[in-house]
Amino acid sequence: MVALTRAVGSKRAMEMLLTGEPIGAERALEWGLANRVVAPGALRDESLSLARKIAESSRTVVAIGKAAFYAQADLDRTAAYAYAKDVMARNALEDDAREGIGAFSVNERRTGARRLKRTGPVGERPGIVIEIQPRAR
Repeated sequence: MVALTRAVGSKRAMEMLLTGEPIGAERALEWGLANRVVAPGALRDESLSLARKIAESSRTVVAIGKAAFYAQADLDRTAAYAYAKDVMARNALEDDAREGIGAFSVNERRTGARRLKRTGPVGERPGIVIEIQPRAR
């Protein structure tokens, strides 16, 4: 109930809680409960496409961003902005972030192509290794 109210507002949340009626995908998108709506047959391809976009990003920068997102969620607005400012400053010192900022400033793409591969024995939780290979020009 708390997360729902914060996501859609008190009036919409109250209606959903009192009626118990499900909402459709388009309404969930409109209210901010979904990022996107795809045809049922396209769900796997769209999910893999999103996963690839995330995997192309720096693992370090993604981890910092994900941790910061969850940490700031429970803070009041002023504290959240102060926290985010500190995290962004520390993040900018990471090698991966500096590479991305440098490429952006000269309007170029990053030079490495990332490929995920699983490691570890079958049956155990695999690790993920990101290999960086030069892109063909």
